[in-house]
Amino acid sequence: MGDFISPLFDAIKEIKKLTYNYTAYSDEELARLSNDSMYIYPYISYILTGRQYPTDNPIEESQLESAKLNLYYTLFNGASISWPKGSEKLHIFEDHEQEPAFPYLYLLLKHDSIKTFVCLNEAFEDDLLNDDEVLSFSNSTNNYELKVNRQYITDVLIGIFNENTDFSAVDKTYLAIFISRNYPKYLQFIRLSDSTLSRIVETLCSYPEDDLKDECELSLQNLLQVFKPADSDSLISMLESAGFYNALLGIYKSENKMLQLLDLWVKAKEEEESVSKSSDDLSFNPFVEPSADIVSEANFGAYV
Repeated sequence: MGDFISPLFDAIKEIKKLTYNYTAYSDEELARLSNDSMYIYPYISYILTGRQYPTDNPIEESQLESAKLNLYYTLFNGASISWPKGSEKLHIFEDHEQEPAFPYLYLLLKHDSIKTFVCLNEAFEDDLLNDDEVLSFSNSTNNYELKVNRQYITDVLIGIFNENTDFSAVDKTYLAIFISRNYPKYLQFIRLSDSTLSRIVETLCSYPEDDLKDECELSLQNLLQVFKPADSDSLISMLESAGFYNALLGIYKSENKMLQLLDLWVKAKEEEESVSKSSDDLSFNPFVEPSADIVSEANFGAYV
């Protein structure tokens, strides 16, 4: 009882095999490894939101904060650790010098960035992260505890993606979605530079897959409520290229640009007529309210 790190460590070991040693296993063995390790994402979500896995019962109050800080230490202390205490460190790279900072969080993001962001999105609701301190070690005798906040988590995520070039365009887009949904929500706890926010806008406007278009536009609309890029003309050009008509509608309305609003309406009508009349997807028309069903659970809609 009270060991919340071992389940996390066991899954990390399996994911390491899947990611870096997969050639040593048969297809059947790889399928087993994948099946045996995928509990890690719901496990993280459960613990960081105060629930036992898999029963969903509340974690005992006496263990609650320690359980969360154990997981934050494992994922956010910045380096590989020994567990149990006194054992060899668990490295994800054979060449330890090439191992990235925050190796276990990096590995989880590489394995499934969407599920990782969903976990953190849920964790962001916790008042435990309201502390003004960027980082502080727990005062308890358990040195496997680490206290973090939303600013620290956000900075670490941005740093991981900046320092490692092997993330896909889809992974980078989900990072932009995660930040654009949480930055306005926790504005009093997260500070980001205008240059960082501008890069997020650019990432959302250059979504790599059509399936991400609606979620990127909704996320961008959320971000634009609290951040206005300095170059309005460049923003409008990006929105037009991305086909983000709902976002354009909001900008034209707020700036009272009636001529552009009329032009947007004509363009939207033309695009509506160019698709099959049997299509149920009217999200491209800024004068039709996007359906709530557009945002899937995997894209955080159920959590924001």
